[in-house]
Amino acid sequence: MKFINSIGDKAKDTLLQSIAALLEKNPQSNLPKIVKMSKLLVSDKSSCDMIKDFETSYNEVPDFKAYVDDLINNTDYKILKNFIVNILGSNISPKKKNHIFLSENSSQPRSLIINSNSKNQDLKTLNYNELDKIISESRKMGIFAFIINGSELFSLNYLHNIYEKYSDSLFIPVATGNCIDDSLCKKILKCGNVIPLFPSKNSCSDMLRQNGIPSFNINYIHSLFKKAKFNNDFSNLKTFSLEFNDSTQNEFTTYSLLDLVKNKSM
Repeated sequence: MKFINSIGDKAKDTLLQSIAALLEKNPQSNLPKIVKMSKLLVSDKSSCDMIKDFETSYNEVPDFKAYVDDLINNTDYKILKNFIVNILGSNISPKKKNHIFLSENSSQPRSLIINSNSKNQDLKTLNYNELDKIISESRKMGIFAFIINGSELFSLNYLHNIYEKYSDSLFIPVATGNCIDDSLCKKILKCGNVIPLFPSKNSCSDMLRQNGIPSFNINYIHSLFKKAKFNNDFSNLKTFSLEFNDSTQNEFTTYSLLDLVKNKSM
């Protein structure tokens, strides 16, 4: 994603328009064309290496290829297109983007997984102020990537307020995708820091079923990246998971998050 900064504005517009067209026609079949086009347009070595690493992993690691193909095939087209075009053309400065990922030697987790339990699939009992406090404390600790695991999180307006307030943080909401429509796509598109994930319809290995509702197992994503040794910011994410239910919610929103992290195993 960083390679967009190494090409000129005219080439950037051409690249984004071409990617959008290729995604609309046949995203999976056109993925090699997108990679080839990107390789021709980039100039700096780190960006070239990143694209080559992706291409090698996609061609040589079956699990990684299956993950990418499933993501392309089973993610709503409007979300897939808007996310890729938006993230490549994002106006978030490289300095802000660098805040999202810390060095591998960091003793603190680099991403925070916020889970809702089966009784609280939509996080409705976790209000804006409580979630805002968690995000704010996490950022003070150097955590700028947040995975929010639940059901139809896109329908909650206050989450979009969180995305906009913390525009230099990365948010990965995990949902079934049943409520996606044009209006929600436009909201996500405007954010520029949101990566929506939906479960694969063709595979059970990456799924968890909670109270009859399927949800994506984020650990499956991590395991694929690690297995592929993919040179991507997600490959070595350390995480700390918060599980919200009636008995633990008060603890997470009352006490210092830093104290909780120190007292719990990573």
